[in-house]
Amino acid sequence: VNNSQVDLAFDYHQLSRFSRNPGPAHFTAINHTLRYLKAKRDVGILIKRSDAPYHLDAMVDASFGTNPDDHKSTGGAIYFINRINPLRWRSRRQTLLATSSTHAELISINEAAEVMMDMRRFLDNMGLLTHGPSVLYTDSQPAMALLRRDSHQPVPGMSRHIAIRMLKVKEYVDSADIELRYVRSDRNIADIMTKAVPAPVLRAHLQRLEDGTVFDGLE
Repeated sequence: VNNSQVDLAFDYHQLSRFSRNPGPAHFTAINHTLRYLKAKRDVGILIKRSDAPYHLDAMVDASFGTNPDDHKSTGGAIYFINRINPLRWRSRRQTLLATSSTHAELISINEAAEVMMDMRRFLDNMGLLTHGPSVLYTDSQPAMALLRRDSHQPVPGMSRHIAIRMLKVKEYVDSADIELRYVRSDRNIADIMTKAVPAPVLRAHLQRLEDGTVFDGLE
């Protein structure tokens, strides 16, 4: 689910799932969201102009098994041009059933990598893409360790569907189209796409987004 406010991506994702049969709890959540919108009606994203070739970066995250109905995980990602301007973001329930938090992270990394590749192709066709790989940040060190394995053999206990997605990401990394890097969980702005976070955490992420400092201090 895409929307016009980064801070409401998770809200829209959750509420849209019950649009056909909402209950009292959902109307309460909608009223809460509307009050938030009223208080933040003057808040927006300032797109900063850049004449440099575009460099594409993204942050990705997943929360494991958070759906109480089918126990599927929620993934989220936010994509940036030149590490300043957020170009695209999304929060969505994963279609595959992950059996661990690492598997949930691998699914989200794969989905984010596919979107990045589509965006790279578009920017490249427009003559706007800078040379070098696009950087995908994740806070899952176990997922990164699996993706950096030299072996292409299946990982014990991993389903074929997740293994194929993992190998696809390895293909993008090996071809130098995408580079994986680690970001601490408290610096990963995609966290707000996967769960309801405390107000101070949300404000801190939004302030970094407004200031254009999301990637400050990262490798």
